[in-house]
Amino acid sequence: MKQIPKNVAAFDFDGTLFPGDSIVQYLRFCIHGRVCPWTQFLRAGTAYVAGLGRTDGAVSAKEKTLSFLKGKTESEMALHGRQFIEQYILPSVFPQGLNEMNTLKRNGVTVILLSASPNVYMQYLREYLPVDDIICTVCQVDRTSRYTGRIGSNCRGEEKVRRLSEYLNLPVQNLRIRYAYGDSVHDVPLLRCADSPVLINPDRVLKTAFPGARVESWRET
Repeated sequence: MKQIPKNVAAFDFDGTLFPGDSIVQYLRFCIHGRVCPWTQFLRAGTAYVAGLGRTDGAVSAKEKTLSFLKGKTESEMALHGRQFIEQYILPSVFPQGLNEMNTLKRNGVTVILLSASPNVYMQYLREYLPVDDIICTVCQVDRTSRYTGRIGSNCRGEEKVRRLSEYLNLPVQNLRIRYAYGDSVHDVPLLRCADSPVLINPDRVLKTAFPGARVESWRET
């Protein structure tokens, strides 16, 4: 039977531990490495604009952005995923965030990374960051381990709460964690589940939603 951690800290990634949108950087990396054509940027941008205001817009845009994965194998993309993490992600991770995670780990807290970014590269962060596990958007593969070009549920907003409750084997309504770290309104559902929400580089809207919460300004050095 899975043991449920008593002390959990959940971290958002893009904007919280990493500046900006990592999926955009990943697309650039793949274009530069000739994994996909430069026109993939146009396809992604068009999909994003088309999805504005639609309930399924974020999922559709993400699938169009990552559609170049279709037919490629997991092993084929693993090298690119690790190289992207090493060359682009790790040098830009906020050092204050890394220090925070290390402190939590030393204090016996279970550290979970929760992200809407795709597992095609996010899964490799567990090899480099002091995290116990990573929960993120999953790029689907077929029985031959080839990417289908589709994604599972988009791990964003309320879906982060659902996925974390599933991971901890707790009903959503009973989910309470020690800490949650987020930077945007998309993290509000997760932050509300924490005894101690921590706002990273928040805008006025997020600070208004959590008066009295700890606020941190994390920057690249």
